[in-house]
Amino acid sequence: MRESDFEMIDMMEKTKVSYQIILTKCDLVDEVDVARRIKLITDAITSRHKFSKVYSRDILVVSAHTLGGVDAIRREMLKDVLEFKKTSR
Repeated sequence: MRESDFEMIDMMEKTKVSYQIILTKCDLVDEVDVARRIKLITDAITSRHKFSKVYSRDILVVSAHTLGGVDAIRREMLKDVLEFKKTSR
């Protein structure tokens, strides 16, 4: 991740805006490399924001080329919309 990514995450943490990490172009690397990147990102965010209440711990992976992971993103979006509706009543 770039420093600008961490700056954005820091801003979202400070303002308590929930966020989800999504890795794109996962069809271009092998599964071992995807797993390694997920671990590195998780460790970096956790070390910076140990007690985050706005970070979704599940990092999603997606490929626009193969459409792999698209359903998982849809499920997460639907879950967020339903949770928002439930809490905004």
